[in-house]
Amino acid sequence: MPAQEKTLPEKVPKIFFWSCENGHAVRTEVQVGVSDGQWIEVTNRQVRPKSPGEESWAPIDGSEQVILGDLSVLSEGAPVRLADSATTKGGNAPVQP
Repeated sequence: MPAQEKTLPEKVPKIFFWSCENGHAVRTEVQVGVSDGQWIEVTNRQVRPKSPGEESWAPIDGSEQVILGDLSVLSEGAPVRLADSATTKGGNAPVQP
């Protein structure tokens, strides 16, 4: 059915975070919720599908080791190591590439 473009929602760009899994940087697509313009709610993360061609999502549960800092130096699968978590706030330790 034809529709005026302005009546359809804008295409939302994909949003990702970097995390540390088994000592390596992993770029993961996330789904987001509400935002106040400064903070945004991250609700789900994409996980490996059980079947080819299937999208699979898992809720954010706080166990994710999200990488903070200069993300421009990261690449998928790059080795990283956790900094001392005792010096960080919010449970996310900075990761050193």
